[in-house]
Amino acid sequence: MAAIVDEARKAGLPVAAHAHGDEGARGAVLAGVHSIEHGTYLSDDTLALMKARGTYFVPTLSALSHMSKLENPVLQMRGRAMLPRARDTAARAWKMGIKIVAATDSTYEGDRPVAADEIIALVGIGIPPMEAIKAGTSVSAECLGVGKRIGTIKPGMVADFVAVDTNPLADIAALQDLVLVVHDGKVIVNRLNP
Repeated sequence: MAAIVDEARKAGLPVAAHAHGDEGARGAVLAGVHSIEHGTYLSDDTLALMKARGTYFVPTLSALSHMSKLENPVLQMRGRAMLPRARDTAARAWKMGIKIVAATDSTYEGDRPVAADEIIALVGIGIPPMEAIKAGTSVSAECLGVGKRIGTIKPGMVADFVAVDTNPLADIAALQDLVLVVHDGKVIVNRLNP
């Protein structure tokens, strides 16, 4: 794993590690990965190592929630077993000051979760709404190495943003009802003027 990270660094690329278990995640962090995806069963020791090394954490809670509702009984059971542990791990990571990234992962069946689902899930474990929104915007952009171009709304940045009809800081579920989507300065969805 260290050789992979070293080669990726030479090419200017970060490495993300898909790791649910503590041992694999710890080895990945020690090897120098940039982020841990999932991290369902991380110990406080591994989380502390991530904090010390600046490793991002991408818990993908919405993917596990989605999995627990599938018709496939094996995946449903897996999602139901993992989700409480994943929520606990993500909450502990947040309290330790680890940078959390909102991401949705993929799906096994049907529609997959969207970014709003993950941001809502992060609020559900105790992350303040604005910080959860940042996990899906500026912190995500920073993790991906594009934070100097996207992820915030300010002069000189690429115009990528969404608008909602009500205040998401008062009700985070407002993120599920987008009324405007702008990508690279172009309006993609406009429900403001029907």
